[in-house]
Amino acid sequence: MGLAYGNYFGKIKFAKRKAKKRILALTEFGGYSYRIKEHSYNLGDIFGYKIFETKEALEEAIKKLYEQQIYPYISKGLSVLVYTQLSDVEDEVNGFITYDRKVDKIDKNMMININKEMIEIFKETCN
Repeated sequence: MGLAYGNYFGKIKFAKRKAKKRILALTEFGGYSYRIKEHSYNLGDIFGYKIFETKEALEEAIKKLYEQQIYPYISKGLSVLVYTQLSDVEDEVNGFITYDRKVDKIDKNMMININKEMIEIFKETCN
């Protein structure tokens, strides 16, 4: 049996007593938003948990999120994580790619490096 948790607000936390014998799953996190108007469905109001004005600011925030909150939990049992979300949808612009699927809002190499780091941490934790 596992312990599933979703978080968009504040620091990611798992109860220590529940984490000792269960798989930890962060089933929703992130939700960081950046709109590229030319590739958005809705040009009016947008929805996002944290809204960024530039691609660079968005990438820095995502990198920081992984480094400061995700990586430390891997060694404490975090086994599953799901970033929200892959692509923008009608009013939500918190995807890694735009609504029309034409623009990557996050640098692919940055995400490849983040994933490589997580794999290394998993390997170190499991050995």
